[in-house]
Amino acid sequence: MPSLREDEAVTDGELFERGRELFNRGRFFEAHEEWEKLWLHAHGPRRLFLQGLIQIAAGCHKAYERGDRRGCAALLGAGLEKISRDGLPAELAGFSDLLDRLIVLMRLRETGPTELPSAPALPASPAGAAPPMSDGTPEGLTSA
Repeated sequence: MPSLREDEAVTDGELFERGRELFNRGRFFEAHEEWEKLWLHAHGPRRLFLQGLIQIAAGCHKAYERGDRRGCAALLGAGLEKISRDGLPAELAGFSDLLDRLIVLMRLRETGPTELPSAPALPASPAGAAPPMSDGTPEGLTSA
């Protein structure tokens, strides 16, 4: 896993936002790597939330970047369960619905050819800027 050099120091909010932008550009593995930097130092519900996003990014990486049919639905489902455990914030409801549909298609795809929809996009915070960060996860994207 790449580490940050001192001259590349960024805030947790910037790391989270960088991961979100990478995810939304279909660069799921790189998004996973950015969020993992935060996850390593997070605790409690924020750690669980980040772990869920990492699993979602890994599932999308397998599906969209590698064309791997196995395990994608399980990764997406586990990730969705983690980001939803403390109550899903309203701004993630549409993202959750897209993931639910993608999970169904992934399960079908594991047994035969199924066309995948466009990858889901992770929405920005309501204000359009990176939400305040505490312990690695956006305050506005958790109910804890």
